[in-house]
Amino acid sequence: MKFLMRAVLLVLPLCQAVTQAATPPPESAADLAKSWQGKSVALTARPMGRFMAWTRVNMALGMLGGGAAAAAEGNHIVTANAVENQGPRIVQTLLSSAQKHLGVVAASVTPLSLRATDAAAVAHAAHGADLVFDVQPLRESLEPFVAKEGKYFVTSDVLFRIVEVASGRVLAEKTCVRTTQVDPVLPSREEWLANQAERLKAALAAQADSCLNTFEIQVLGFQD
Repeated sequence: MKFLMRAVLLVLPLCQAVTQAATPPPESAADLAKSWQGKSVALTARPMGRFMAWTRVNMALGMLGGGAAAAAEGNHIVTANAVENQGPRIVQTLLSSAQKHLGVVAASVTPLSLRATDAAAVAHAAHGADLVFDVQPLRESLEPFVAKEGKYFVTSDVLFRIVEVASGRVLAEKTCVRTTQVDPVLPSREEWLANQAERLKAALAAQADSCLNTFEIQVLGFQD
């Protein structure tokens, strides 16, 4: 029963995040192409989201004791297997797409190494640019599927915001959650981590690609 309650607690916020509506740009993509022509875009360079490696044991301990164990194990998996932070690739691709479709240019400032999430702080750090593309990898996780003994799934959660530097306003934002929990075949923990976590890294990259596509369509307003 404890496992079932834990599963419900995990799935409910996940479903809420998946169904969250995007905050759209204030104009159509065509209007953005006119108003953003020549504007400079700075990028954030945020650290990888906390990777939580849950097991049935640390889930049973609860969020306090079990959460610390899951975080420690997740950090070990990331470090030992050189699991890549997908954030830089996502934000660089978004900039390339915006250069192609909207006529923006890359700002002369180097990518902003930030932990602060306040939009005003982001805008302040990007002084000299017009806009900031802020990609925040929020979390990744490897956790057991409660209803299927020995099977595990992978989830990632990424936020994309566009911040206007002059005003400090968030012009648009979208949270993207992707999970393999709904896949018809779920690997075991050992299968996810075999060969330097090859399958885990492939799943995280695929989820990043899916979120990138969502950001291009629902935030920037184009599809190719």
